[in-house]
Amino acid sequence: MEREQERNIYIHVCFASIISGISLIISIIAILIWKCNYNPMTWDFANSIIAILSILVTVLVAGQIFNAISINSRVKSMENKTDTMQAAINGAEEERNNIRKYAKALHRFTTGNIYISQENYSDAFCVFCLAAIAANEIKAKEILDLSLAQAIDVGKQKLTKTNNLEIYYEEIDNGIIAINDKRIYEIHNKLKKLNSDIHR
Repeated sequence: MEREQERNIYIHVCFASIISGISLIISIIAILIWKCNYNPMTWDFANSIIAILSILVTVLVAGQIFNAISINSRVKSMENKTDTMQAAINGAEEERNNIRKYAKALHRFTTGNIYISQENYSDAFCVFCLAAIAANEIKAKEILDLSLAQAIDVGKQKLTKTNNLEIYYEEIDNGIIAINDKRIYEIHNKLKKLNSDIHR
């Protein structure tokens, strides 16, 4: 659509330029003829036709120029509307991603509580850390606070080797230190100790 409009503008401008060029050439020829062979001016049928044609060409050129300017302004208006729509789409996409991340954080927090009910404290500790990381990405303060509190409480239990820690250790290690909270040091130290116990 946009390419077709640009093509139409180009055609109109080319047409207007050609007509303007022809008018200029005819004017130069008329001046040269007048300079070379001057006769007293007499008004006849041929002069009337030339005058009418000159007026029509001038009107046509002016119309084409106005049309090109009008189309150009419409194209700019459509471009602005397209930009606005694209910004709205991007905003909706970002909102959808935030909702997805919020659901992910909430799911991990819920999974951590399920692990606690099963007395699987090591996996609960890992999952609460992951929940805190996901909540921090979208600034979900409530889930972040709850996840950190649960991770600290669970960290006081005896933690043992867990597959989740081996799988997610790097993600937790890199993500947890990005959280701006004084409780992170305690959680990070517990994580390091747990990891060293596993690889001992």
